[in-house]
Amino acid sequence: MAAGLVEEAFRSAGEDNAEDLQTMRADVLKDYASKQSVGATLRQLLNRLLIKQPDDPVLYMINSLENWHVLKVCVLGPPGSGKKTLCEMLSRRLGLEHVCPADIASGFSDTAKQNGKEQSRQIRDGQESLQELILERLKDASCEEKGWIIDSWPQNVEQADRMIREGCSPQILIRIEVSDRIVEDRITFRTLHVPTGRVYHYMLDPPPLGEAHHCVQRQGESSTEVLEAYRDSIVHISTKLAKECGTSEIEVFVSIDGQAPLENYEDISDSLARKIGI
Repeated sequence: MAAGLVEEAFRSAGEDNAEDLQTMRADVLKDYASKQSVGATLRQLLNRLLIKQPDDPVLYMINSLENWHVLKVCVLGPPGSGKKTLCEMLSRRLGLEHVCPADIASGFSDTAKQNGKEQSRQIRDGQESLQELILERLKDASCEEKGWIIDSWPQNVEQADRMIREGCSPQILIRIEVSDRIVEDRITFRTLHVPTGRVYHYMLDPPPLGEAHHCVQRQGESSTEVLEAYRDSIVHISTKLAKECGTSEIEVFVSIDGQAPLENYEDISDSLARKIGI
């Protein structure tokens, strides 16, 4: 979409200013658009315009550009609250990069498995290395240009502090709340695949055929322990982000009935997109 907007603008400029463009090469113009993130800016501006639907689109765009910044959003919640689903929907609606720590961890685990047992041991104990990969992703060019939305991270106040020190502070924290029963159901069927460090769910995402005997329940994985740990950490995370970098918090209460409540999240993501689409 963004690339299409840039191409269309280039064609239009060529039609209206043919003489001026005779001395300029197409690759120079496109290089400028790339370096200045023109495509990403146009895409986000169009997304915000369509979400807000102001009475005066031109004035809205002028005001938006005068106060321009890319969005940086964290989505946190207990297990089974639909963090990844909501992030995927919001990333599409707002034109943001979706950063998924679980996917990063899975790729990291696969690489370690290929490199031998010593690397696999690092996966089990290497949260520091995973943290570096997540921060690196948040600072890559696509995230800097388009903005980002990350699910399930930071998981503790130390990681929140690291985000701040690395210049990756979120402007918005979306906090999802679901019933304890949903969390209990999700945790009861969750299991750890020891060779790779990946977490599976026997009902929703079962381990590969023949791999179940390599799976165990992780220590500290009872629903009570997980909920207590989450509730303690979320208070400290939200307080630190709000105090040190002015992060705004939006609390979302989700009623989940069944395994795929996508219609709930469609409505929620619509509402949230209007709130944070600036």
